[in-house]
Amino acid sequence: MNYVVYESRKERRIRKGEKKLKILAICVIFVIVASLVNHLGNAYFAYSPVNSTNETLVHYNGELYESGVYKDKELYFPLKLIKNTIDPTIKWDKGKNVLIITTSRKILYIASESEEESNDVGAYVTSQTFVEKNGEAFLVGSVLEEIYSLEIKEDKQGNIIFIHNTKNPLLRGKIVKNTVIRNEPSIWKPWSSKVENGDEVNIFREDKGWFWVETDKNQLGYIHKKDINIVAD
Repeated sequence: MNYVVYESRKERRIRKGEKKLKILAICVIFVIVASLVNHLGNAYFAYSPVNSTNETLVHYNGELYESGVYKDKELYFPLKLIKNTIDPTIKWDKGKNVLIITTSRKILYIASESEEESNDVGAYVTSQTFVEKNGEAFLVGSVLEEIYSLEIKEDKQGNIIFIHNTKNPLLRGKIVKNTVIRNEPSIWKPWSSKVENGDEVNIFREDKGWFWVETDKNQLGYIHKKDINIVAD
């Protein structure tokens, strides 16, 4: 015997209401997922330069620092940058307006005025190597290269100065596939430049499975470690 089950009006209203709620929930989930995919997709494909400011930055030993000032087309580096990264013993005698640099062979007195002389304890360096601006001392890059065995390169397009200590060899790596360099250690962060299979890079540090690198074309940023092979010395 077949039985016919009849729904009451209340039961039909409940069933229709549940159906509408399911449809609404699906629509909400779809909107959320679409928004998330759009956001992540934009971040994945977005381009953003390493230096998005109007200031020239300095890259030294895997870190970015504020730069100095230009005078007569020469770049001068701030004393605090030199003291914090290259030579913690460098001093500025504000009374005599002289920078004092102690090396293994002699003491250098770098004057901001035009004078050149020597004495028993050290030597004065000629003018235009040290300037003062807004109460801060700046030393010209050519003197840094000579005294500290540094190599200074400038990327005018990217507005970044690169300083290498020639006495400290860098870890080298080779790119194993075409990829991009990102500003932060994540595939969902914007990229700043592209590299190709076979390109070589300097490796400075590792962060969350990513290497902070500098390419031979003066590109900076993060590349996942799986995309780089360490080059043996």
